[in-house]
Amino acid sequence: MLNRAVIMAELSVGGTFLDWSLYYFSETREFYNPLDDSYNNLVTDPITSTNAHKHNKIHPASFEEFKFCIDQLSNNKNFYSIYPWLGLTLSSNIDVLKFLRNNKFDVNNDWEKYNKELNKELNPMQILFQNYLIEHKLKTVFISNTLEDQLYTLFNSHREQSSSPESEIKLFYNKFFSGTTGKWETSNMWELRENLALSWRPFNPLMHQLNVSLPNSLIYEISSSDMIDRLDLKIRELLTFFKIDQNTKKFDHWQQIYQSWRKLHDIKFHRNWKLILDNIVSGQDHDLSEYDMNITKDAFIQHILLYKYNLSINGYKITNFPTNTKLIHALLEPNPHPLDTVYQEFIKHV
Repeated sequence: MLNRAVIMAELSVGGTFLDWSLYYFSETREFYNPLDDSYNNLVTDPITSTNAHKHNKIHPASFEEFKFCIDQLSNNKNFYSIYPWLGLTLSSNIDVLKFLRNNKFDVNNDWEKYNKELNKELNPMQILFQNYLIEHKLKTVFISNTLEDQLYTLFNSHREQSSSPESEIKLFYNKFFSGTTGKWETSNMWELRENLALSWRPFNPLMHQLNVSLPNSLIYEISSSDMIDRLDLKIRELLTFFKIDQNTKKFDHWQQIYQSWRKLHDIKFHRNWKLILDNIVSGQDHDLSEYDMNITKDAFIQHILLYKYNLSINGYKITNFPTNTKLIHALLEPNPHPLDTVYQEFIKHV
């Protein structure tokens, strides 16, 4: 049995759960974490109310920390898995949060410049990391994502927050408007929603797209959608790839944990948003109550209406959109705002 695994993920979609799963099937009961010099008992159930973070993964936050973990575990005869934080693959000159907070209000030039920056060829740090994996023959599972999958983070990043309007205003103000002043400060849900709709770039990658190029013998790729929908059908392939013995007695318990983990994810809206928007624009009757609507989803709807259809919503003093597409259609009006034409052209093809 190969005694090491590396997990790489573009989004926060299942890396921790997969890390726990590999330890679970490898019969690991205790593992050493070099980052805090501690021995950790493997929990029988890693699920919390929002994720699988009862499992204390080895999660290095830099390339140097990653190498340190590999060195410290080089003589370890037991199975271990390392799940490096994606931030270590970002170019050092890209400040994503700074762009989100300060540059997004003047996007006519910044958006195109920023998009090109994020979509450069492999940056030196990523090449260094990739070469290290090859040199040390580190088998890697890569959790990839599509453009649609990027919306997962948008609609799942605040599952621990209260769903009250007041807490949502505070959450999104802190996340997207921290450091700004004047017209962007608001306590009104409808103004905040419109500010977000105008300023967001949900399809502009918020991280450098990983371009993992490893020999086939060193990489197993699984999509973030498959992690949520079909990991129970893929897990045996993964265990074979990492040469982990498949103890059939362990599958029933794992399957129960996996089904509990799946239920934590809000996926229905971002997988059906095109149908929802089409029904709004055409005035069709579509009940949205099944999508657990909130300010995030309302702002996303308003964003697409603005940039894809050049339509706005008369949402003054409306805290939450109606939960029916026909009723939202009745609020449509021509867009009065000047828009970033480069981004508009991009959205047309999404």
